[in-house]
Amino acid sequence: MGDVGFIDIHLAAWVYGSGFPKSLDVGKSIDKQAGAVREVVGMAKGIGANSGESRYNWNNPDDKEDRTQYAITKASTPEAAAWEGWGTAMKPAWEPVIIGVEHT
Repeated sequence: MGDVGFIDIHLAAWVYGSGFPKSLDVGKSIDKQAGAVREVVGMAKGIGANSGESRYNWNNPDDKEDRTQYAITKASTPEAAAWEGWGTAMKPAWEPVIIGVEHT
C-alpha cells in the first residue's frame, strides 16, 4: 500500500475464539447437483449413538428420524471423486482490515 501512495497504514483485526461453521462436503455436493445416487459402503455412529433417544431429536420434538447411525457413501461421478473428502468449513479466527490514508 505504501508503494501506491498510502501513508499512515494501520492493521486492525477481529479475533474470534468461538464458533465453527458447518462444512459442505464438496464431493457430495457435486453428486447432488449431477442428480447421481451415491452407493452406501458402510455405516458410522451418529449424534445419538452414545446417549439416550432424546439426544438425537432434541432440536425438534416431532423429529422421528433415528440419528444414531449415518450412511458412509462413495462418489458416483468422476468429478465428485476428485473432490471427495474436501470441505468448505474454515474457522473465521482472524479477520484483518488494512486501513490507509492517501497521501495528498
